[in-house]
Amino acid sequence: MKIRSLFFLLVLGCLQPCSALYAQRAYSDILLLNDGSQICGHLNRRTDSLVCIASGRNLFCYPANQVKGIRKLKFNESLPWDSSFSRCFYSHTSMGVMAGDGVAGTYIPISFEYSFMWQLARCYAVGLQTGLETFEYLTVPFMLRNLISLNAVGRSPYAYFSAGLGCPFGARPATERDRYLSGAAYETGLGYRVMIREAVGLSVSIGFRYQKLSSEKENSGWGGGTYITDFEYNRIILRLGLSIW
Repeated sequence: MKIRSLFFLLVLGCLQPCSALYAQRAYSDILLLNDGSQICGHLNRRTDSLVCIASGRNLFCYPANQVKGIRKLKFNESLPWDSSFSRCFYSHTSMGVMAGDGVAGTYIPISFEYSFMWQLARCYAVGLQTGLETFEYLTVPFMLRNLISLNAVGRSPYAYFSAGLGCPFGARPATERDRYLSGAAYETGLGYRVMIREAVGLSVSIGFRYQKLSSEKENSGWGGGTYITDFEYNRIILRLGLSIW
C-alpha cells in the first residue's frame, strides 16, 4: 500500500510542471497605448513598425506609432484595474497539515492537493482538485475548487471553497464482504499569495476541512448481514502552496 501511495504522489507531482506547458505565462508586461489604454500580457514581438503582446489566449498587435511605451510588471504588482484582462489557465499544488476532531487514524494527518484552475475573471477562478489525504485510511478527493482574489496575479489575499467526494485509496478490507465507501467532502479557507518569480506564486492558507467516510463490514454475530460505520472529520488545515501560470 505504501508503494501505491508513493506512486500516486509521484504522478501528482509530475502534473505540476507538465500542466505548465498548457498553462499561460504570468502577465509580465504592460503595453501603454497613445489613447491611454493598457494591455497586460507578455511581450511577443517588437519591431520598428509593429508591437505584439500575448494576453491569455489572445494576441494583440499594434502599429509602433500607436504605442506610447512598455513597462515590466513587478512580481508582486497587481494588474491595473483599467487594463484589459484575458482568461488563462494555471496549476496549483499545496501540502497541508490537518488537526482537529475525528477518528484517530494510523497515518500522519497530512493533505497533498493538486488543482488545475481556469481564471475566468480578474477576481474569480474555478478548477478541478484532487490529491491524497490521510484520514481513517488513505483518501483521494475529487472536488470543484472556487477561488476569489483581489487580483488574478501578483500579491493578493484570497478566499476559496472546494466541494466534492473523498474516495478510499489502497484500503484492504478484512474480508471479501467488507467495503470502504466514498463520502462528501468540502474545504473552505482564506489565504495570501505573493509572486517569487515570473509565472511562479507562493501562497499560505488556513481553512476548515470536512470529510465523511464509511465502511461496510460483515456481521460475524448471530443473524449475519453487514453493518455500516460512519467516520466524520472536522479539521483545521494549514497549507503551503505553489502556483504556476
